[in-house]
Amino acid sequence: LYNWEIACGSYIARNSEESVNFLRKFAEYENKLPNSFHGRDNGTIHFYLFENATERVPAIIRKCHSLWQRSKGFSDLFAAEACIRILLSQNIRLIPRIKIMRKGEAWVRDAFLTRGMWSWKSDFMLHGLKHQSLVTGNL
Repeated sequence: LYNWEIACGSYIARNSEESVNFLRKFAEYENKLPNSFHGRDNGTIHFYLFENATERVPAIIRKCHSLWQRSKGFSDLFAAEACIRILLSQNIRLIPRIKIMRKGEAWVRDAFLTRGMWSWKSDFMLHGLKHQSLVTGNL
């Protein structure tokens, strides 16, 4: 969501054994999280998707994984996510049953992308809004 992120909090899954297994294995991936600033589900989904989309994980993913394992904050996490998203975009045909929406085309987005402005015509859901960041008063 932020820049290279795949939004983990909003998805549609067909009620099938394949979807249930996919989500169950994703939940179990929590046991593989590195001892770093890993981003929980949003950081994990990138590596989980790639590792489960390919039968043979290419050596280059080790570089992305190394970034993820050493990450200490958002900038490190975003670098690891960008690394894996580039690999995903080059191998998107390997995951034909999963569609990753482009920024601005999905039903959820971060409000900061348009400096907090939203449209009742095109926005369905906004992510990352916090009560303490609300600005009150007349516009």
